[in-house]
Amino acid sequence: MRRRRIAATRTIVAVALLGALPGSLTSEEPRPAPAEQPRQLGLAERVEARLAQIEVTVSGPRDLVSTLTKDDFEVWINRAPLREFTVDRLCQPPEAEREEPRGEAAAARRQEGRPAPAPRVAATNYLLYFDQGHLTMAGRQTAIEMARDLVRTLVRDGGRAMIVSNAAEVRVVAPLTSNQDALLASLEQLERDRDQWDLYAEQETHRLARVQEALERDAREAIGLARTFQAEERWRQEKDLTRLAMVLGQFAELDPPKVVLYFADTMRANAGEHYLSFFGPTVLESAGTAAQAARTDAFTGSLPLDRVLHQAAALGIRFYTVEAQGLTAPNVGTESRGSVASLRNPATPGFNTVRVRDAQNTLVSLALETGGRAFLNGVAGSKVAQRILEDLGCLYLVSFDPSRFPEDRTLPVQVKLRRPKLKAQHRGLIVVQSASSRLTARLMSAFSAPEASRNDVPLLAGLIPTGYDRGRFRARVQVAVPGTALPGSAWDLGVSVVTSGEVESSASGHIAVSGPGVPVVLERDMSFAPGPFELVAVARESRTDQIVSRRIEAEWPKLESSLAALGPIAVVQRAVGAFLRNGQKKNSGPLIRQEADVLRPDVETAFIGIVCRSRDQSGPLEVDRRLVGDTEAPFEKMVVDLGSDRCAVFQDRVVPGSMAEGSFRYSVRVLDRGQEVARAERSFVVLGGSPSPNSGGL
Repeated sequence: MRRRRIAATRTIVAVALLGALPGSLTSEEPRPAPAEQPRQLGLAERVEARLAQIEVTVSGPRDLVSTLTKDDFEVWINRAPLREFTVDRLCQPPEAEREEPRGEAAAARRQEGRPAPAPRVAATNYLLYFDQGHLTMAGRQTAIEMARDLVRTLVRDGGRAMIVSNAAEVRVVAPLTSNQDALLASLEQLERDRDQWDLYAEQETHRLARVQEALERDAREAIGLARTFQAEERWRQEKDLTRLAMVLGQFAELDPPKVVLYFADTMRANAGEHYLSFFGPTVLESAGTAAQAARTDAFTGSLPLDRVLHQAAALGIRFYTVEAQGLTAPNVGTESRGSVASLRNPATPGFNTVRVRDAQNTLVSLALETGGRAFLNGVAGSKVAQRILEDLGCLYLVSFDPSRFPEDRTLPVQVKLRRPKLKAQHRGLIVVQSASSRLTARLMSAFSAPEASRNDVPLLAGLIPTGYDRGRFRARVQVAVPGTALPGSAWDLGVSVVTSGEVESSASGHIAVSGPGVPVVLERDMSFAPGPFELVAVARESRTDQIVSRRIEAEWPKLESSLAALGPIAVVQRAVGAFLRNGQKKNSGPLIRQEADVLRPDVETAFIGIVCRSRDQSGPLEVDRRLVGDTEAPFEKMVVDLGSDRCAVFQDRVVPGSMAEGSFRYSVRVLDRGQEVARAERSFVVLGGSPSPNSGGL
């Protein structure tokens, strides 16, 4: 249950990241006024038109499929007939089909072994989603090979695709693009990336064997072990489906058709219930609360799947699900559901087909409810692509005004065609999403996959080391928008510290400024455990509804692994702006500069770092710092005697005008009795400019 709460907490943080935000700050910095300002009357006009759409794939005789009109459709929403709607055709017209070879020409093409031309489809946005924790190793390899075929076949005629992999963390392997070469190169990178391997599904057979071995000793021991494995699978299922639902928000602002190709072998709505398939009803009833808890927990596994279906219905996304592992030979003897066994003498075990059937049923349900298809038992990639193109080859969009329907509720959908010999394929549910739910989906998506977000506005994120205490590092975390051309803006800023895939701490704030070009900065003092971490920053300008996000990866040293160590190095320059520091308003402060940012020579620059020593080491350390460019410029010699402390913060300043234009490195070496024991450096670029009104001492 502890792990379940962690997963739920992460979801809450993601939803609340930029929700009810504390504090409001209006900058009061002096600004030169322009010669003439347009008069602000305080009047604004906003027009919003809402439209709900249902995609309908029509199959049947080719001469009829692409000739339908509104009068050929009957539509029911929430079990009531829909009277007012429009129908738009995204089909290849019949006259274009006549250009395809038929009769003798088509026979000659088949005899020569040339494939039939793929049907033309509307420009489609695809998401290829690899759920690594639910892919066997064979399934993973097959899925990547299949994805190559899908990219070559599907990404054309204006279509685009993005690739996302979910392992220990969600990673955008390739952002949305129509560049086939870039997508294929990203798949090659994913294939080699060991960080995107997850052996959980591969080890399922081993877990089942352990339950079977325990059953031979004692049924109650076996049920306890089955409950442990069931709870772990349920926790993973909820975590991974929550991530999937969050990533779907990337498609919120895109036009249909929108398609998700979901690769998984062991995703189950009744997560982990198959571990109980060893035991008959008599054994389970005798086991008491452990078996009942496992059954209840597995039953609630449909809830996170429902959230994915809800999000897909709200955003008009259809799923094509793929069981990539292919046909699997039964290898673990278990009971089948409904068998009867005594406590000590279980019935003759059959082969465990329960777990395969549960996973396949889940993939089928996810596809059918969203208007897609499920491909099971290792269907070839060419066939998968062909079926998708056939579904999208003649697509009709049924559009209607959703204002009279309840918001944020799943509503059943039914579409019938009045013409005979034609069949309609469509999603079973639709959700009329409220404005707040749509915003939440976009923010959660930006949080889960910041690499996929369009960052038209620069977003800075970083930290300044401030100390070390009781086994944890301290730092001031900063998120900033350097300034925009808007005459006035209001920003919601949020940042989360993610460690091992879980949110460890977070902060958020609202900052409003009344003029253009004013930086807005959120700062919060936080503590960190040693080891790698991520900063995920999200910002939204509430007046333009623009969302930007960014992910920064860094690592704090593990102090027992070396004699001495250096932490992240911060480079800052002073700026006048709107700062919200630990809830307090400030009009200026040090602004973090990232490695890709250009430093100004007319502003004082500071380099801030932290040096640490292992517990069993003593004596002073010499910290040698220098700027390296065309020439080297050392800073004043520093000797640090930590005493009983483990770490010390150091800082070097460069006065305005003392750095020329060019590329530099801030190099740090730690020496113990003349022997180098740690080294770190930070690169940066300096370009000239006119004196800045923001320059000054830090």
